[in-house]
Order: sequence, then C-alpha cells, then structure tokens
Amino acid sequence: MKKYIILLAVIFISIITKAQNAKFYILNVAAVNTNNEAELKSKELTRKGYSAGFLWIPDYASLSGAKLYSVYIGPFATQYECEVATDKYKKLFPGSYGLLVSQDNKRVQINGIGKVTVTEKEIIPNKVVVKIFFRTRDMSAYEGNKASKPEIVEIDEFRKNNKYTFCYDSEEYNSLQISGNGENLTLKVMDGDKVIFSKSEFDIKDKIRFTNKDFNLEMGSTYTITINQNGKNLFRGVIDSQGCM
Repeated sequence: MKKYIILLAVIFISIITKAQNAKFYILNVAAVNTNNEAELKSKELTRKGYSAGFLWIPDYASLSGAKLYSVYIGPFATQYECEVATDKYKKLFPGSYGLLVSQDNKRVQINGIGKVTVTEKEIIPNKVVVKIFFRTRDMSAYEGNKASKPEIVEIDEFRKNNKYTFCYDSEEYNSLQISGNGENLTLKVMDGDKVIFSKSEFDIKDKIRFTNKDFNLEMGSTYTITINQNGKNLFRGVIDSQGCM
C-alpha cells in the first residue's frame, strides 16, 4: 500500500512538472488574489459553456510574475487559435487579452488577429553576495602552538574585496555561499585555465551553498570564481594560497 501511494505521488509530480514545462496559449479574463476566487470564476465560465481554467502566474516565466491567479478561457494549442479567440471574446470580456504560457523568458501578448506583441523579459537580479568559508586546523602539532579547536569561519576579506590568500598549512576550504535573488546563473571555478567545477542555469531565491564535496581548493594554485547571467559577469573573485608557518 505504501509503495502504491509513493508511486501515485511520483506520477502526480511528473504530471505537474510536464504541465508547467508545456507551452500553450490562454485568453486572460481576470486576475484574482486567491485560489478560491479563481476556482469560482473559472467554474462560472464553465457553466456558461466556455472551456476555462486558472493558473498561478509566478509558476510561468513568460508571465508577469505578479502573485495572482489568472482566470482564463482556453487553453489553445497555437497562437493563431488564441488570436481568433481574442477577437471573438474581447467585447464580452473587456480588458481581456491572449498570452503565451511557458517557461520562456519572453512575454507574448495577443490583442487580436495579427495584433501580437513580443517582449524579451530582462532578468535583473538583486545584488549577488558571495561568501567563502574556511576551516581552521589544530596547529598544536607544530612547536610553539597551543591546542585549538578547529572552527569554520567566513572570510570577510573575500566578501568585501573579492580576493583572499589562504594559509594552506593552517586552514582549508569549507564552502562557498551565494545569496541574493537571480535566475539563470552560471557558476564557474577555475584552477588557472582549467575548469574544476561549473553549474549552469540555476536560480537562487535566498541562498545556495557549494561545499568541498563539490570542489576543493588546494595549495599552490590560483583559483578564479565567476558568476555570470546570460553572458553578463556578476561576480569575479580570486583565491590564492601560501605557506604561513
């Protein structure tokens, strides 16, 4: 029974994911604040004989991002079908207009047959803050040093100046943290001219962390850490190493 429930859950999640990744067109009739309002309005349209539904606007990159529910007539498989429907219904539903619903980074608004506006949406992230953490080592094995408990500390110099030289005999890389709010980011860590780690097209809404299990920083190398968005550089930091004993 338990396995059956888990299987159903996996199938349900798969259906939702496919639906959110699909492309289709709608005639946006109204935007409302709550799920209940959206459900009531879409049922009212259905009772009147329309094919109707509703969706949560932030789920789709092509839409405005407003935290509202769109109540719509549709969906339509092609843009032309949506253009015809918009011409047909816009007098009955003043203020309505057609839209492409997808995960594409562009807005397609339809105001009638042949009346289509396509706007590339510019993704503007908040300031990206990059922090790096190192783990100190117990140096009591070296003459003249007292026993100390290793601890993980943030390196202020890297956050402020985007560079740091660590002492490879007394500390080791622990993790890199990126915070802010951005979409389609690409992280790349290079050892000289060699890429040792990269992650492409990821989003952050709060923060994301990469540990020494993702990549490591060894002694004797100069590392460059960059974050880009659609070809635009958002961050560049340099990590070097030296012996300090």
